[in-house]
Amino acid sequence: MLLIILGIALSLLGCQHQLSSPHTPPLNYLQFGDKIYFKGPDLSACQQGRKLIQFPEGCWIVPDKSFLKPVPAIKPHLKIVKVNSAEITLQVLSLFPKIALFLWENNTPLPPISALQEVSPGIIRLKNIKPGKTYFISGAVKYKPKLFGPLSPPLKVTIKDTTPPLPCPAVAYVIKNNKVQLLWQASASPDVKGYYLLWNNKKKFVKCKEKFCQTEIELNFSGRKEIKIIAVDYAGNKSKAQKIWIKQLNKEKGE
Repeated sequence: MLLIILGIALSLLGCQHQLSSPHTPPLNYLQFGDKIYFKGPDLSACQQGRKLIQFPEGCWIVPDKSFLKPVPAIKPHLKIVKVNSAEITLQVLSLFPKIALFLWENNTPLPPISALQEVSPGIIRLKNIKPGKTYFISGAVKYKPKLFGPLSPPLKVTIKDTTPPLPCPAVAYVIKNNKVQLLWQASASPDVKGYYLLWNNKKKFVKCKEKFCQTEIELNFSGRKEIKIIAVDYAGNKSKAQKIWIKQLNKEKGE
């Protein structure tokens, strides 16, 4: 195995020539196996091969073979160890010390270059993920700056969100023109889709992205009635109910 690695290293050292094609790519590119990623701001180079996908900041192409430097077709092995709503634990196996790792959200066959991070083989914890989202993970062996092996087959991971949002911390109301005007402080959870209002066997959904939310309901009861406000996130998880009692004055008795 050491002889194989030594042979690969020697072959790479022998490939330090610059690209000499008449259509030599500019310096702002990365090679991954038989594919090249051109980076902006000048994306005219995206026309120098069969374009696979384009992003605002660059593009993936399959260029003419004269564009490419020889690179071993060795891929790292990626394995999902654990997934929760806060992070993905990944095992990266490779005999090479540096791996280009991609983690991206969009369902595209190839990742944006902004998703690249350099890691070493071992246990990797990928954070800053969002519950309810689907991610793709792929890796490539790094041989030299700008020169990588082919990308490994992408792993697909869906982050299940089972954490309920926080309840809204405060509620107030005003009775006006036979209607109840409700005002409440929004939940501190960032993934709240809206709020359910429950009262007198009735239900109303209110979308709100502001710090304070408000709505009104018909005043069709007398005495004291309980209104519940429940935050709900995009995964359908519901918070504990914030309760408030509404007291309707009985005009006939002059209360």
